[in-house]
Amino acid sequence: MSANDLPPIKNYPAWLWRIFRKVFVVVFFGIGTVIIGAIVFPILRLFNPKKTAFKKAGHKFISLVLDFYIHLMSWIRISTYKISDLKAMRNLRGCVIVANHPSLLDVIYTLAFVRDADCIVKAGLKKSLVSVAKGMRRGLA
Repeated sequence: MSANDLPPIKNYPAWLWRIFRKVFVVVFFGIGTVIIGAIVFPILRLFNPKKTAFKKAGHKFISLVLDFYIHLMSWIRISTYKISDLKAMRNLRGCVIVANHPSLLDVIYTLAFVRDADCIVKAGLKKSLVSVAKGMRRGLA
């Protein structure tokens, strides 16, 4: 598919607004991961010197931050979701969740909704520019 095959843009202000929103959430995610890695995790480590306590606190913190991120994306209408039983997802233990089209967003949603999740992610996402989340999770291991 080439640029010539794409339909023409009919509403430039709406198109530019959508592009701005997408860039905003990506930049927000990137800056957030740097802040979390450089400031929040060292502070969490100070208050949780044992590895298991730090890992548990880190999982909970990342889950809460990604939950906020998902609500932000929903609020500015970038990504929406509908889950019938969110409480059941929050309490999952010892389960394997398989995404039918694995992407970085699947990882974000899984880590946000399943409070104590560890993820195995396809190698192709490692090469992605926005795969900072994997490095963020590595700090918890």
